[in-house]
Amino acid sequence: MKRFKYIIEFVFLFGCNGVMLWFFRGYVNLVIAAGMLVFLVYALVSVHIVKRYVTLDLEIPVQYMTKNISVCVKIKLENRCIFPIVNCRVRLYTGNVFAGQTVQNDLIVPARPLGTTVVDYPLRSSCVGNVEITVDGLILEDVLM
Repeated sequence: MKRFKYIIEFVFLFGCNGVMLWFFRGYVNLVIAAGMLVFLVYALVSVHIVKRYVTLDLEIPVQYMTKNISVCVKIKLENRCIFPIVNCRVRLYTGNVFAGQTVQNDLIVPARPLGTTVVDYPLRSSCVGNVEITVDGLILEDVLM
């Protein structure tokens, strides 16, 4: 639904630019229209290209956690492609195995071109038992998403 809203807005802006081009016959409006078309093609194609070059790593500094003490989990998102991605949604499930509590967290991280983005995610358990961290998925979103 959100993607459909952005596409409607894009078509509306493109139509407004076309009306201005029709009435004013300006070179600037033609350049803006060409730029909008190039941007649309880039937004639709970039995710399919970048998805082959993105990797995700979790780094946990300790093997054992103490009750009610925060531990920062490092989430490293590496993009080895020259195209940036605005939003990478990392879907994490964290929970205590002994207590049976699981919480879903969505982290939105930008994937910079030819670089690594590191996010510190604080994790705390109020119960005793094994703490489990699971990455359920990595969703790449373009600008129109």
